[in-house]
Amino acid sequence: MGNKVREVYTWIRELQSGGPVVTERRAKDPLRFTDKAMGIDVVQILPGDCYVSSRDELLSTVLGSCVAVCLYEPVRRLGGMNHFLLPGGSDSIVATAEATRYGKHAMNELIRTLIDLGADKPFLEAKVFGGGTMFTSEQDVGQRNISYADEFLKNENIAVVSRDVGLSFSRKIRFNPVSGKVMVKRLPSLHGSAGGGVDRKTPDTTDCCSSKGRRNGPWRMCG
Repeated sequence: MGNKVREVYTWIRELQSGGPVVTERRAKDPLRFTDKAMGIDVVQILPGDCYVSSRDELLSTVLGSCVAVCLYEPVRRLGGMNHFLLPGGSDSIVATAEATRYGKHAMNELIRTLIDLGADKPFLEAKVFGGGTMFTSEQDVGQRNISYADEFLKNENIAVVSRDVGLSFSRKIRFNPVSGKVMVKRLPSLHGSAGGGVDRKTPDTTDCCSSKGRRNGPWRMCG
Protein backbone atom coordinates (compact mmCIF):
# COMPACT_ATOMS: atom_id res chain seq x y z
CA MET A 1 0.00 0.00 0.00
CA GLY A 2 3.03 2.27 -0.23
CA ASN A 3 2.93 5.15 2.20
CA LYS A 4 -0.79 5.01 2.63
CA VAL A 5 -1.78 4.28 6.23
CA ARG A 6 -4.22 1.44 6.48
CA GLU A 7 -6.93 2.07 9.03
CA VAL A 8 -9.61 0.00 10.62
CA TYR A 9 -12.59 2.29 11.11
CA THR A 10 -15.05 0.05 12.90
CA TRP A 11 -14.84 -2.80 15.35
CA ILE A 12 -17.47 -4.62 17.35
CA ARG A 13 -17.09 -5.80 20.94
CA GLU A 14 -18.24 -9.30 21.74
CA LEU A 15 -18.50 -11.13 25.05
CA GLN A 16 -18.91 -14.90 24.88
CA SER A 17 -20.21 -16.52 28.02
CA GLY A 18 -17.39 -18.49 29.58
CA GLY A 19 -15.21 -17.90 26.55
CA PRO A 20 -12.73 -15.43 25.12
CA VAL A 21 -13.48 -11.76 24.69
CA VAL A 22 -12.51 -10.64 21.21
CA THR A 23 -13.75 -8.39 18.44
CA GLU A 24 -15.64 -9.46 15.33
CA ARG A 25 -12.34 -9.49 13.46
CA ARG A 26 -11.50 -12.87 15.05
CA ALA A 27 -12.64 -15.17 12.27
CA LYS A 28 -12.44 -13.22 9.03
CA ASP A 29 -9.93 -10.39 9.28
CA PRO A 30 -6.91 -10.99 7.01
CA LEU A 31 -4.77 -9.17 9.57
CA ARG A 32 -5.00 -12.20 11.83
CA PHE A 33 -2.39 -14.86 11.15
CA THR A 34 -0.61 -17.69 12.91
CA ASP A 35 3.04 -17.37 13.90
CA LYS A 36 4.08 -20.93 13.18
CA ALA A 37 7.42 -20.60 14.94
CA MET A 38 5.71 -19.59 18.18
CA GLY A 39 2.55 -21.62 17.61
CA ILE A 40 0.22 -18.73 18.43
CA ASP A 41 -2.25 -16.47 16.63
CA VAL A 42 -1.22 -12.86 16.00
CA VAL A 43 -3.63 -9.95 15.50
CA GLN A 44 -2.20 -6.89 13.76
CA ILE A 45 -3.25 -3.60 15.39
CA LEU A 46 -3.29 -0.74 12.89
CA PRO A 47 -3.08 3.03 13.45
CA GLY A 48 -6.34 4.23 14.96
CA ASP A 49 -7.30 0.70 16.00
CA CYS A 50 -8.22 -0.77 19.39
CA TYR A 51 -8.53 -4.43 20.35
CA VAL A 52 -9.46 -6.19 23.59
CA SER A 53 -9.08 -9.92 24.15
CA SER A 54 -8.88 -12.68 26.75
CA ARG A 55 -7.53 -15.18 24.22
CA ASP A 56 -4.03 -16.57 24.44
CA GLU A 57 -2.84 -14.68 21.37
CA LEU A 58 -0.49 -11.83 20.51
CA LEU A 59 -1.59 -8.29 19.66
CA SER A 60 1.06 -6.82 17.38
CA THR A 61 1.79 -3.36 16.02
CA VAL A 62 4.62 -1.25 14.61
CA LEU A 63 5.26 2.20 16.08
CA GLY A 64 7.21 5.23 14.96
CA SER A 65 6.16 8.49 16.59
CA CYS A 66 2.79 6.89 17.40
CA VAL A 67 2.14 5.48 20.86
CA ALA A 68 0.50 2.20 21.84
CA VAL A 69 -0.79 1.66 25.36
CA CYS A 70 -1.33 -1.90 26.54
CA LEU A 71 -3.75 -2.21 29.45
CA TYR A 72 -3.93 -5.44 31.44
CA GLU A 73 -6.31 -6.60 34.18
CA PRO A 74 -4.53 -9.46 35.99
CA VAL A 75 -7.55 -10.78 37.91
CA ARG A 76 -9.71 -11.33 34.84
CA ARG A 77 -6.61 -11.94 32.67
CA LEU A 78 -8.01 -9.53 30.14
CA GLY A 79 -6.03 -7.01 28.11
CA GLY A 80 -6.14 -4.66 25.18
CA MET A 81 -4.06 -2.38 22.99
CA ASN A 82 -4.62 0.88 21.16
CA HIS A 83 -2.46 2.73 18.62
CA PHE A 84 -2.85 6.49 18.38
CA LEU A 85 -1.12 8.93 16.05
CA LEU A 86 -1.60 12.27 17.83
CA PRO A 87 -2.30 13.45 21.37
CA GLY A 88 -5.57 14.96 22.55
CA GLY A 89 -8.57 14.99 20.26
CA SER A 90 -11.55 17.30 19.97
CA ASP A 91 -14.89 16.25 21.46
CA SER A 92 -16.46 17.12 18.11
CA ILE A 93 -14.98 13.99 16.50
CA VAL A 94 -15.86 11.53 19.26
CA ALA A 95 -18.53 9.79 17.17
CA THR A 96 -16.49 9.71 13.96
CA ALA A 97 -14.21 7.10 12.44
CA GLU A 98 -11.25 9.42 13.02
CA ALA A 99 -11.64 9.58 16.80
CA THR A 100 -9.33 6.76 17.91
CA ARG A 101 -6.45 8.16 15.89
CA TYR A 102 -6.18 10.63 18.79
CA GLY A 103 -4.94 9.85 22.27
CA LYS A 104 -7.96 11.06 24.24
CA HIS A 105 -10.47 8.94 22.35
CA ALA A 106 -8.15 5.95 21.91
CA MET A 107 -7.54 5.82 25.67
CA ASN A 108 -11.18 6.33 26.61
CA GLU A 109 -12.30 3.64 24.17
CA LEU A 110 -9.76 1.12 25.45
CA ILE A 111 -10.62 1.69 29.11
CA ARG A 112 -14.36 1.71 28.48
CA THR A 113 -14.24 -1.54 26.52
CA LEU A 114 -12.18 -3.31 29.16
CA ILE A 115 -14.61 -2.24 31.88
CA ASP A 116 -17.63 -3.22 29.76
CA LEU A 117 -16.13 -6.67 29.37
CA GLY A 118 -15.55 -7.18 33.08
CA ALA A 119 -12.23 -5.54 33.97
CA ASP A 120 -11.98 -3.89 37.37
CA LYS A 121 -10.48 -0.45 36.72
CA PRO A 122 -8.47 -0.23 40.00
CA PHE A 123 -6.58 -3.36 38.91
CA LEU A 124 -5.61 -2.07 35.47
CA GLU A 125 -1.90 -1.86 34.67
CA ALA A 126 -0.43 0.09 31.77
CA LYS A 127 2.55 -0.48 29.51
CA VAL A 128 3.51 2.35 27.15
CA PHE A 129 5.47 2.05 23.92
CA GLY A 130 6.55 4.15 20.95
CA GLY A 131 6.86 7.91 20.65
CA GLY A 132 10.08 7.75 18.65
CA THR A 133 11.72 10.74 16.99
CA MET A 134 11.56 9.49 13.43
CA PHE A 135 12.67 12.52 11.43
CA THR A 136 14.95 15.42 12.32
CA SER A 137 12.31 17.86 11.13
CA GLU A 138 9.58 16.33 13.26
CA GLN A 139 8.01 18.72 15.75
CA ASP A 140 8.37 16.41 18.74
CA VAL A 141 5.19 14.52 17.87
CA GLY A 142 6.57 11.41 19.56
CA GLN A 143 7.34 13.23 22.80
CA ARG A 144 3.93 14.90 22.76
CA ASN A 145 2.31 11.47 22.43
CA ILE A 146 4.39 10.09 25.30
CA SER A 147 3.57 13.05 27.54
CA TYR A 148 -0.12 12.77 26.73
CA ALA A 149 -0.25 9.06 27.55
CA ASP A 150 1.60 9.61 30.83
CA GLU A 151 -0.66 12.47 31.89
CA PHE A 152 -3.85 10.62 30.91
CA LEU A 153 -2.88 7.50 32.84
CA LYS A 154 -1.85 9.57 35.87
CA ASN A 155 -5.22 11.33 35.88
CA GLU A 156 -7.00 7.97 35.62
CA ASN A 157 -4.90 6.53 38.50
CA ILE A 158 -3.62 3.71 36.28
CA ALA A 159 -0.05 2.71 37.12
CA VAL A 160 2.53 2.47 34.35
CA VAL A 161 4.44 -0.71 35.16
CA SER A 162 6.59 -0.91 32.03
CA ARG A 163 7.59 1.31 29.11
CA ASP A 164 9.92 1.61 26.16
CA VAL A 165 9.56 5.04 24.60
CA GLY A 166 11.33 7.83 22.74
CA LEU A 167 14.73 7.69 21.03
CA SER A 168 15.40 7.70 17.30
CA PHE A 169 13.93 4.42 16.09
CA SER A 170 10.68 2.59 15.56
CA ARG A 171 9.48 -0.45 17.45
CA LYS A 172 7.52 -3.61 16.84
CA ILE A 173 5.64 -4.83 19.88
CA ARG A 174 3.69 -7.97 20.69
CA PHE A 175 1.37 -8.10 23.71
CA ASN A 176 -0.23 -11.20 25.20
CA PRO A 177 -3.54 -10.13 26.79
CA VAL A 178 -3.72 -13.25 28.96
CA SER A 179 -0.27 -13.02 30.58
CA GLY A 180 0.22 -9.27 30.23
CA LYS A 181 3.72 -9.84 28.82
CA VAL A 182 5.09 -7.63 26.07
CA MET A 183 7.91 -8.32 23.61
CA VAL A 184 9.67 -5.38 21.95
CA LYS A 185 11.87 -5.35 18.87
CA ARG A 186 13.67 -2.13 17.97
CA LEU A 187 13.79 -1.49 14.24
CA PRO A 188 16.51 0.33 12.28
CA SER A 189 16.67 4.09 12.71
CA LEU A 190 15.77 6.39 9.84
CA HIS A 191 18.44 8.82 10.97
CA GLY A 192 21.29 8.82 13.43
CA SER A 193 22.16 5.90 15.68
CA ALA A 194 19.52 3.57 17.01
CA GLY A 195 21.83 2.08 19.55
CA GLY A 196 22.91 5.21 21.37
CA GLY A 197 21.87 6.58 24.68
CA VAL A 198 18.79 8.54 25.61
CA ASP A 199 17.72 11.06 22.99
CA ARG A 200 18.50 14.51 24.35
CA LYS A 201 15.23 15.75 22.85
CA THR A 202 13.35 13.39 25.13
CA PRO A 203 15.14 13.54 28.49
CA ASP A 204 12.46 11.64 30.38
CA THR A 205 12.72 8.61 28.10
CA THR A 206 13.03 5.32 29.95
CA ASP A 207 13.96 1.93 28.56
CA CYS A 208 12.38 -0.91 30.51
CA CYS A 209 13.97 -3.46 28.23
CA SER A 210 17.59 -2.66 28.97
CA SER A 211 17.11 -1.84 32.64
CA LYS A 212 15.01 -4.76 33.79
CA GLY A 213 13.84 -6.74 30.78
CA ARG A 214 15.03 -10.08 29.50
CA ARG A 215 16.59 -10.39 26.08
CA ASN A 216 15.24 -13.03 23.74
CA GLY A 217 17.19 -12.79 20.49
CA PRO A 218 16.08 -9.68 18.57
CA TRP A 219 13.03 -9.48 20.83
CA ARG A 220 13.23 -8.16 24.38
CA MET A 221 10.74 -8.93 27.14
CA CYS A 222 9.25 -5.82 28.74
CA GLY A 223 7.27 -6.78 31.78
